[in-house]
Amino acid sequence: MSLTEMRLLSHSSFALVLLSVFASCAEARDWRVTLGPLAEYRADFPGAQNRTTSPGIFLEVHDANTRARPETADASRIELVEEDNYALGFAFNVRGERKQSDLREAGFTGVTEVDTTFELGAFAMRRFGMLELGIDVLKGVNGHKGFLLSPELAYESDNEARFRWRLAAVANYGNARYNGAYFSTSGARLNGVPVADFTAGSGMRDVGLRATMIYDLSERWSWVARAGVQRYMADAKDSKLVELGRDTDTSVGVGIAYTF
Repeated sequence: MSLTEMRLLSHSSFALVLLSVFASCAEARDWRVTLGPLAEYRADFPGAQNRTTSPGIFLEVHDANTRARPETADASRIELVEEDNYALGFAFNVRGERKQSDLREAGFTGVTEVDTTFELGAFAMRRFGMLELGIDVLKGVNGHKGFLLSPELAYESDNEARFRWRLAAVANYGNARYNGAYFSTSGARLNGVPVADFTAGSGMRDVGLRATMIYDLSERWSWVARAGVQRYMADAKDSKLVELGRDTDTSVGVGIAYTF
């Protein structure tokens, strides 16, 4: 079996496990899923100068009696315990790959490729009126195989309105395995010239602002837009991949979603 076939089998198995979790949880609660494609303009990889338009996904699992929320977190959340002022549950994310072709285009060789990574974990959230304090903890199942801790403080508009938006201040803390996968440059070359060896350790990856907006076209169809800016910090900022690229990343995405 080839490496590509093994990866496809691994990814398919993960998808089946995820669908099983969805099915089990859906039996206990009356849920709706809002899902749709996004076109996102963003950096080729963390810290890259080059930018491209690539596909993304908007996915929101919510109670059947409520509208989809304009979530700003990277992870999609499934609330397993929910009260008036707090919620706990399951979180998951799919983080795009860092391809050798993108690294070569930026002039880098000898930098390790990072596969598309499925991340699983949990979240906790506490509401204070229109403010919300939350945190996601995610672990890479494959790919980087690291941990990412992501707190956020958000302000969210009336979720029953046709037009809804959310603005959040966010931070991301990665362990050595996560930061090392994306920011270490041991053995790397830039345009054929050796780059000083650098091993990224645990620490704050970035801080930033994110905004998400939803406009309901009908009971089922909605426009979705996202935008964000993040500033790399600590070892991430010291990496040659960022130092010779951008220490501030921006992204924007638009798409359409269907609720079923």
